[in-house]
Amino acid sequence: MSSFGLPACGGAVTADVINGQVNALSAGTTLVTITIGGNDAGFANVIVSCKFGSTSTCTDAVNQAKSFATSTLPGRLDATYAAIRNRAPNARLIVLGYPRLFETGWCGLLAMSTYKRTILNEAADLLASVTAARPPPPAPPSPTPGPTSPATASAAATRGSATSPASSRRTTRTPPATATATCRR
Repeated sequence: MSSFGLPACGGAVTADVINGQVNALSAGTTLVTITIGGNDAGFANVIVSCKFGSTSTCTDAVNQAKSFATSTLPGRLDATYAAIRNRAPNARLIVLGYPRLFETGWCGLLAMSTYKRTILNEAADLLASVTAARPPPPAPPSPTPGPTSPATASAAATRGSATSPASSRRTTRTPPATATATCRR
């Protein structure tokens, strides 16, 4: 029997995942998808600063988020991915990237300057690369194989490596998507 659980919520940070959301996982979990890190870096507030603040306020907010993403966030991601691996040692972990949110052409999307939209996209690219660059936590050691019956050996050979427990523990990272917009005059 298959089941699906969605413990995710908007606005979550790594601590929310570690302290609550991982409780929905178990050794029977086979697939975990996650997008995490943007809220830790305060990306929503950065966008608000850029939308309503001056160019210098926007630049400062982006630079602070980028600094956080490269200095503090990697440790938080490591802890988050390790917590997931501890609760769901047999799961495939898919880390989703962050999209570029803004078209940078002439249309002035959301009435932000091209410069602001460009630096926000650069920050999103950095965030996506930081979340994707974290190595997956090591899979727990496999139990020491005991005597194998011919039926078990045959079934393992038939399955092949594509469905072996080791391959199901891989971490997959998705590249960031690029948002595009069509501007009309």
